[in-house]
Amino acid sequence: MIQQEQLSILDGLKYIYDKQIPLPDKILEKQTILFYFNLTENNQIQEQLKQLVTEEESWINGFTGSLNTESKNKNKVYYFYNLIIKQNNNLDINIKELIRIRLFLQKYISLFKTCHFKLIFHMDIQENDETQLKEKILIKAYNLLDGFRLEISYLIILNSQNNFQYINIISMISDSKINSSKIDFLESLKKIDQTMFSKINDIDEYNFFFKKEHITIGFKSQQYIQEQINVILKSFNTQLQYLQNNLQQLQEYPIDSQNENKNQNVKDYDKNLKLLIKEMRQVFKGNPIFLNLVDLIPQILNKYKDMIIDKFKQIFETNRYLQDYLNSNEKGLMQIMENFQFEFRLNECDKEIMIYFSGYYDEDELQQTIFNIQYKIEYWYKYFDEHNLQSLTIIRRLLKDANIFKEFNETIVFVVGLTKVGKSTFINILDNPENIIVTKDRKFDVNNQNNQFKISHENNSETQKLEYKKINDYILVDTPGIFDTNEDNRIYNLINIFKSIKTSKKFIIVVLIDGEKLLESKNDLITTIQNIGSMLPDEIIYSALNSIILPVFTKLKNKSTLEEIKKNWQSQTMQFINNDKLQKFLKSIKEQIDNGDYLQIYDVQFYSQSNLEKIKQERDKFQQEGNEYFIKDKINECMENIQKVQELNLQIQQIENNEEIYTTILILKNLKILKERQTKQYLEDITGFQIRNTRQLKDSF
Repeated sequence: MIQQEQLSILDGLKYIYDKQIPLPDKILEKQTILFYFNLTENNQIQEQLKQLVTEEESWINGFTGSLNTESKNKNKVYYFYNLIIKQNNNLDINIKELIRIRLFLQKYISLFKTCHFKLIFHMDIQENDETQLKEKILIKAYNLLDGFRLEISYLIILNSQNNFQYINIISMISDSKINSSKIDFLESLKKIDQTMFSKINDIDEYNFFFKKEHITIGFKSQQYIQEQINVILKSFNTQLQYLQNNLQQLQEYPIDSQNENKNQNVKDYDKNLKLLIKEMRQVFKGNPIFLNLVDLIPQILNKYKDMIIDKFKQIFETNRYLQDYLNSNEKGLMQIMENFQFEFRLNECDKEIMIYFSGYYDEDELQQTIFNIQYKIEYWYKYFDEHNLQSLTIIRRLLKDANIFKEFNETIVFVVGLTKVGKSTFINILDNPENIIVTKDRKFDVNNQNNQFKISHENNSETQKLEYKKINDYILVDTPGIFDTNEDNRIYNLINIFKSIKTSKKFIIVVLIDGEKLLESKNDLITTIQNIGSMLPDEIIYSALNSIILPVFTKLKNKSTLEEIKKNWQSQTMQFINNDKLQKFLKSIKEQIDNGDYLQIYDVQFYSQSNLEKIKQERDKFQQEGNEYFIKDKINECMENIQKVQELNLQIQQIENNEEIYTTILILKNLKILKERQTKQYLEDITGFQIRNTRQLKDSF
């Protein structure tokens, strides 16, 4: 038995377990038994009965003994009381007492080869209408005999009337489902005495039960046990699901996002996580026993938990992509460590109770969870070294992030380009040009850091997902690099940009092109165009590019850079381009350059303080030449020099005051031109968006 001081989750069942009705040591094969159930609140009944019975053993709410008669074969009496409980002003069967009795009867009767017995129900139903009385008797009898799948032919009902002044003896003949076929009101007595038991002995025959027959404890009893056990099973089931999710997440986290398979922390993390999964696989193999899982799961987790968390923390400190991934999913390092545990515990008290009641409840829901975990663990272990879950995480993100801009009525402006071309810088200029500064180490930065549009000073991309903000009448979208420095992000970025463009009602694509790189090689420009072209319908490519695309040349060293780009466009940029769509793109960009429908942002060196004196010297030189032209009456040359002096003065002013690098007004003016062109060309009605599978896309897949 359980020690009394132990606390139990299963308080209701603990009482039933602790207060088991004792079974007899010896049973006479020919013994006849009277099971007497007191379904009243009258405690005088047991006092009267004890005068007629030689008590042999007692327990809480009951006793047993031999009936004092002159017969050699004395009837054995089992008496049960306190079976009624008040609930909501109604008297009902005490379910705990009912289960105690049903468990006892199930075990007791099965000890006989053949058991002969009578069932006596003492009630106090105050009802004059015979039909109503019969119905109420049947209801109470059914509550006690539900599940007794045996040949019960006769029930004896003692019904006290008029505050127990007299007792009606009623004989009821019924089938195993307690559907009465006959009920007889025999006679009335004034008290419980030998005469009453003599009459009971003469009424009808004894019921009998063969050992081979099966009886249950009844639906209500089994339901109560199941509800009590479910408190534990559901708690354990929840913890198992948490465990499954946490083990899966530990494999999904992009700890090897930079292909750092030679990193020792990554190796150690993988090694310990795989060993953990291997041991879990052994625990869940076959048909695992619930109580074994309760003990073994925490042991295995405690064995590997600290090592895995320690390596994860070290990877987290150096892996920026992992940091961004966790932030984007609103998960912190502390939360991951807190989740990586198994909080379910079961004390010895509850274990004993669950073993005792093991045949009276099912674990169907729990078994389904166990089956799912078995399947998952087999998959994890088989494909662990291939990091499949990290790849599937990217696919899952694609399926999840859809229709972001579908509800916006504003024109969506997608700022696209290769990594490090200056997309975030461009949006920061448009958002708040006065916030842009040039640092001492000659880099663009901001006075007040914008966590949404971070400017990266490293070789990797700061933008890990689509970030957007309303600026004037537009939604500006900072996109990750089409060829992200993180390989795992390439496919996600391209498809996500495509899905966002496809679901936008109106859109403009601002294409950022590194001007200095273009002078060296056209490969980056061709790659950018190919990826954008893979997302646009032919109808736009062949007839409406000048309404969709706004080219922005970045990182220009000086004003002559763009002039050189224009001069080399036909001879170098267009050279050896045989693809019709690519040719159309390049021609469209050239037309926009010729028409002034483009923007240019100079390299940070152009705005740096170290360049200030050189610019001033150049300004002074043009100013002096302008004066000489004026004296010589060369008006045209003089006006050209005056214009150059004005441009240089503006640049000097910008450097000295850290003023805006590029004018917001000019950017918005170009966006407005494209917006008006789209309206005239009815581009909102264009359909047929379908992403094309480029070589780069196939490689990423």
